[in-house]
Order: sequence, then structure tokens, then C-alpha cells
Amino acid sequence: MNPPVLELRDVRKSFSSGGRRVEVLKGVSLELPAGRMIAVVGPSGCGKTTLLHLAALLDRPDSGRVVIDGVDASSLDEGAASSLRARAIGMVFQRFHLLPHRSALANVRFRFRYTATRSLEALRQAREALEVVGLGPIADRPARLLSGGEMQRVALARALAMPPRLLLADEPTGNLDSKAAEQVMRLIGECRDRGIAVLLATHNPAWMPLCDSVVRLDGPIDGGSRPP
Repeated sequence: MNPPVLELRDVRKSFSSGGRRVEVLKGVSLELPAGRMIAVVGPSGCGKTTLLHLAALLDRPDSGRVVIDGVDASSLDEGAASSLRARAIGMVFQRFHLLPHRSALANVRFRFRYTATRSLEALRQAREALEVVGLGPIADRPARLLSGGEMQRVALARALAMPPRLLLADEPTGNLDSKAAEQVMRLIGECRDRGIAVLLATHNPAWMPLCDSVVRLDGPIDGGSRPP
């Protein structure tokens, strides 16, 4: 078994709601090695997105540890966390988060905005990433003119342009028709096959057979996890 790219150790997270604290994640633990895909499933509001935000270092747990590629993120300041995120993590969300009037290529190059990568090298890697997701021929097309499936493939290319160790996918097919959804999931599966660790939050049972294991979150009141 490969060493884990992502480790969560007894992670807890709560939020204020209506004047009280609601614990969304209650002691979630998992290990995700390179070249494996874990699905996080459960009803709406159970904490799937919260879990991925913690793994993306976009938020911090109330307690427990988040370890990315051997680095304990709990000890990092915001600058160091951002650097680790840029180096090791790619993210795809249900909403595409594209700049509508910029080209597909410009949106993918946005991945390099906080890195020291030279402009020509960033351009080369962005074009290669678009080729990987099958969008090389429309690299110069504005995002607003793309279909939903094409937009999500641009978002995936952006995540892969600087190859990550960990890919976080939060309901990546939620806004897509069935054909586009299958395309996107095939590409995500290929990421796993190339050695990227993939954490997928989904409510779609059709994707479960594509994953190596499943973590089930039960909800914000009785939340928990089933180890992979």
C-alpha cells in the first residue's frame, strides 16, 4: 500500500446555528493513499463539503489533525497552507467557478496565479491539461460559450494543470446531464489510475463502484464515519 497522501485523524468541526453549536463532523478519520479513490457519501447537510474544505486547507478543524503529503497542516500559518495547497491539491466543485468572458485556456492558466511558474511554461502546461480532458481544439473559446460538461472539464483541467498529489471533487457531476457526468467521472477515474489520490463527495450511487472505498457521513447531529 502506498503511503497516505491525505490523513484525517479524529477530525471534528462545528458551526453556530440559531444560537447553538451544531457539530457537523464528529471524529472522522481516514487515510487516502496515492492512486486510490474514496467516496464520501451521505444526505444533504451531513458534512461532505465541510470535510472537503478541511482537506483543501480552506478551513481548520476544531480538533484533530489534517495531514497532506506528510505535512501536518494544523501547524501551518495561512501562507504556508496556501503554498501547500497550490503544490499538492487540485479542486473541482459542483459549480465550475470559471471566468465567463475568459477563454478555456485563460481559465486553466489561472491555476498558476500564485506560483513562480514562468509564463510560457504555465501556458504549455495549461494547453497540455486541456488536451488531457479532450478540449485542446477549443482552448480559445470563451467559457460562457461552453456546455456544462465542457465547463466542468475545463475546471478539471485547471485542477490538473499543475499535477496535484490530491484531487478533491465536491459533487462534480451535480450540474451535468448523464452523458457529460459519465465523461467527467471517466476522467476523474483516469486521474486515480495515474497515481493521484482522489476524494470524491457525491450523492450519486452510480459512482460507488468506481471508488476503492466509501466513507459514510450520517448527519450533523449523529455524524460519524465508516473507515475505508
